[in-house]
Amino acid sequence: MNANLDRISKQAERVINAFVEENGYQVIMTTRDIRKLLTDNNVGIHSAWLISDHCYNHYNLGLIEFEQDIHLFEYISNGRYRILGSQYPYNGDILWFTKENHHTIKYRVGVMENGKPILFPKNQYTRFDATR
Repeated sequence: MNANLDRISKQAERVINAFVEENGYQVIMTTRDIRKLLTDNNVGIHSAWLISDHCYNHYNLGLIEFEQDIHLFEYISNGRYRILGSQYPYNGDILWFTKENHHTIKYRVGVMENGKPILFPKNQYTRFDATR
């Protein structure tokens, strides 16, 4: 299945990069709209292929190869993403979201520097407060 997900990621990269070239970097879309854009361009989406796994600023603890993955989006809020494409020189925090006692807790787990991720060792993860 990993080869299938890699194929989908490469196809999504092609479609998203073309979209950015035509529309610029400021477009924010919902999960549903992104999936429609991809399927309208013949990208067959698998249930295991998640938009949130392809964000510059959102980390899935289960992803083993985050540094090598294709990053296409900026996570804005639940179900909302800025379309950036794979060549965007993103700078900012990488956050991991987890549930603790029925509350979502954010941890800063790394940074993006010019679109390249730098993940911290797990013992250096820090709670992230968006109001700081």
